[in-house]
Amino acid sequence: MSMKYSLLQHTVGRSLELILLLVAGGLLLLNQWHMVAMHNLLPAAAVAAGNSSSTAVASPYSGSTTAGADMLPHGMPERYGAELGVNFDDAAAAMPILENFDRGSGAITLTGDLQQRYISIASQTSCEFCCGATTLVFPDGKPACGCAHSAAMRGVALYLLQQYPEMTDVEILSEVNRWKAAFFPGPTAQKGGSVSAQPASASGSLPSQVGGC
Repeated sequence: MSMKYSLLQHTVGRSLELILLLVAGGLLLLNQWHMVAMHNLLPAAAVAAGNSSSTAVASPYSGSTTAGADMLPHGMPERYGAELGVNFDDAAAAMPILENFDRGSGAITLTGDLQQRYISIASQTSCEFCCGATTLVFPDGKPACGCAHSAAMRGVALYLLQQYPEMTDVEILSEVNRWKAAFFPGPTAQKGGSVSAQPASASGSLPSQVGGC
C-alpha cells in the first residue's frame, strides 16, 4: 500500500512538473509573438508618419517664424472656391474676381430681404486696416470705402447671398472676414482672436496687405 501511494505521488509530481513546463513554454512563445508583432508594426507607423508630413499643404507664409501665420485661412473655400477659382493662399489673384461682383461687369444687385441682409452683414465689418471706414457700406447699402479690398469683401457677401441664400448671416460674415484676414495677414496676426481663438502674436514677416488698394 505504501509503495503504491509513493508511486502515485511520484506520478502526480511528474505530471505537475510537465504541466508547469508546458505553461511556461506557452507563456514564452506568447511573449515572443508579441515582440515580433510590435517589431512589424514599427515600420508601418514610421511610413504613416512620413506620409502624413509629406502631404501637408504648403502655405505662402510657411517661411514665417511667427505663429500668427497659423491664424490665417488657407486653401480653397469649400462652397464656392472651385466654381470661382479663388484660393486664400493666392488672395491677390482672388481679389479682382471677388471685386467684380461689387463693381464690375458681374456686379450683383440685390433687392428686398436679401438687400437688407447684405446691409446688415456689411455693416458688421470693415476694411479698417487700409482706410478709416468702420463698415463696408453706409446704412443705405452704398459702399463706405472705395479700395479694392473693401470691394472684394463686399463682393463675397453679394455673391454668397445671391448663390447661397440658405447660408446664415453669421456664416457669410465669417467668410467675408476670412478674406479680410487673407488680404491683411500682418494686422490680422497682430490683432489676434478676430479670426481664430489662438492667442495674439506679433506679425513677424507677414505682409501688412496683399494686393493694392
